[in-house]
Amino acid sequence: MRGFVTSVVLAVLLTTTGVPARAAAPTWTAVSAADGTCAIRSDGSLWCWGTNHRGTVGDGTTTGRTRPVRVDDSRAWASVSRSWSHTCATRTDGSLWCWGDASAGQLGLGAAAGTQPRPARVGTDTWKSVSVTGERTCAIRTDGSLWCWGGNWMGQLGDGTETERRTPTRIGAATDWTRVAVARMHTCGLRGDGTLWCWGYNVNGVLGDGQPGTGRKTPARIGTAASWTEVSVTEERTCALDRDRALWCWGSNHLGRLGDGTEIDRPAPVRIGAGRSWASVSVGADHICAVTTGADALCWGDNTEGRLGDDTTVHARSPVPASPDLDWRALSAGTAHTCGLTTGGELWCWGDNGGNQFGDGTDISSPMSGTPVRAGTATGWAEVSGGGDHTCARRTDATLWCWGGNRAGQLGDGTTTSRPVPRRVAGTWKTFATDTDTTCGVRDDGTLWCWGALPRKKTVTAPQRVGRLATWTGVTVGESHICARRDDATLWCWGGNHAGQLGNRTTTVPREPVPARREISASWAEVTAGSAHTCGRDTGGRVWCWGDDTSGQRGDARGTSPAQPLVLPPVSSIHARSRDTCALGADRSLWCWGDDGAGQLGGGDPFRQDVPRQLTTDRDWTHLTLGHSFLCGIRAGGSLWCWGANGRAELGDMTREYKTRPVRVGTDTAWLTAGTGRVHTCGIRTDRSLWCWGDNSKGQLGVVLPARRAVPVPTGP
Repeated sequence: MRGFVTSVVLAVLLTTTGVPARAAAPTWTAVSAADGTCAIRSDGSLWCWGTNHRGTVGDGTTTGRTRPVRVDDSRAWASVSRSWSHTCATRTDGSLWCWGDASAGQLGLGAAAGTQPRPARVGTDTWKSVSVTGERTCAIRTDGSLWCWGGNWMGQLGDGTETERRTPTRIGAATDWTRVAVARMHTCGLRGDGTLWCWGYNVNGVLGDGQPGTGRKTPARIGTAASWTEVSVTEERTCALDRDRALWCWGSNHLGRLGDGTEIDRPAPVRIGAGRSWASVSVGADHICAVTTGADALCWGDNTEGRLGDDTTVHARSPVPASPDLDWRALSAGTAHTCGLTTGGELWCWGDNGGNQFGDGTDISSPMSGTPVRAGTATGWAEVSGGGDHTCARRTDATLWCWGGNRAGQLGDGTTTSRPVPRRVAGTWKTFATDTDTTCGVRDDGTLWCWGALPRKKTVTAPQRVGRLATWTGVTVGESHICARRDDATLWCWGGNHAGQLGNRTTTVPREPVPARREISASWAEVTAGSAHTCGRDTGGRVWCWGDDTSGQRGDARGTSPAQPLVLPPVSSIHARSRDTCALGADRSLWCWGDDGAGQLGGGDPFRQDVPRQLTTDRDWTHLTLGHSFLCGIRAGGSLWCWGANGRAELGDMTREYKTRPVRVGTDTAWLTAGTGRVHTCGIRTDRSLWCWGDNSKGQLGVVLPARRAVPVPTGP
């Protein structure tokens, strides 16, 4: 949706009365969010940050900024409006300044094209307000006249043509315009008599005139009401407030983004949140946020990356509270993030931070943690394992605890409710294993139990015993199959078998556990399961793999059967996940093979490494765990290292950049063991405390992270 969101200007007059003590430093008075952010400080200085490839930050460069940078030396900025392509702002003397991309004439500077990375004044007239979108700008002069410029392929400038305008062009003859809001393909404005006018392309009824598909090249009055006070637009939706503080929205309602509890498109205004008294509204690309007269913040629509600010990533068809512990003055909904001003002048942001939209020096979005956070205050943790979006850990007293996503009952608490903090699973346990939506464990009495998404499409929300034997010693869980080892060192598997991953020399699906690779060895020391392959280590330290080999995860150079062990030095442990396999040598060397799509195997063949490859020359690895397209390992000195995919900060290095070589997680040298999920990681330190990082969208880190993050107030000149 890049470029489809209009920037909503939040200019707020603040007093010092009731300002929290920590806000004694300069505070914020206005904010505008798009795919980056700009804000005005209480001293009138303007600061921008985030993506900057078109010069939208205004600091004379096209370098992205992870923290707020000052636009120029003026302390007279009054309002700001930012889009993905350019930014415009007004000063207290009424002058209008724009910068960024000029390719469609959206800066209003005439024939100038290309990029203008510093503020340039637009003419010599004086202006009251400005609103920008990707290719267009509209502004109201101090005499109340409306002017627009930039792209005009759908008549969205409102001058009756489809001609691009590179300088301000007057729209109509009216001189009582009070508000204007621009989106990619339509524009809406308010006049002094309270009437609402819209024009441009009418996709999904976004103009609100009840005639979807019928475009307007000049302003057309919407309805007969004369009580409108505020309007906000994006490409497919429009919202407005009336004098009774009622909120109305219309246009596309895909995924319930209008907030009326349905997914029905609305070509005419429909009331949102009846019974509430609304003070302001901001429409983002795929979500909407509004503030009530009681200073409550509510958001609805798409909640990817947590942009609604409710500590979840669950989409909402009706308003849900956002950060209810603060009093809000105004919100600005951007492309995939939201920023808000509190009544005390603090600025907070939440949602996507991949382009440094938060200005806090990181690119870590919420809900995520790019550095280890402690999962509660408990100690005594002994073992941890991550599934898809859930985590389980065993304590030294043999109790088992699970938390995070629970859509298939994988937490084992008898429900399908996600849990952000650990909950105990009944029984005492010797060992356990997890994968996407499944958990299995061996109890102290040698019985084997599984729950969650079980083979043959069965969902179980509490531990269910597997067979009647009490001789199990270990278990591993793949994406569609399960394997376990008995005390006689035999190996048994069940579940999906389309690639022969069960090791019974067929592709049929058995109803109960079947012996695996009995013809190879009757003395298995360890077994590990990937998506559709299985690997085992015998008591002599030799490794065999069978099942799927589409990414080379069997490690036998495209062989057809595990007739021979893999060419490896004696192995002390074997690990499989997804389409990767790794082994630790008895000499503490590290070997991997399989899919290398994220560089997790050292950045060789981007598709497959079909024979074991030593990843580093170091021979000090003591522990290894595999996530989905990333790895983490502990070295002899207790340091923890991760590499591979990092889209959800699962490597713990405070970035979201993929790494093809191990990067250290902090400076701690007290790591004892670690476990990885699909896109999160947890580790246990020598004091038996538990720490997690990466994605927390289902609470899998075991701690409730605040959805919002404070934007630091710059203290520079």
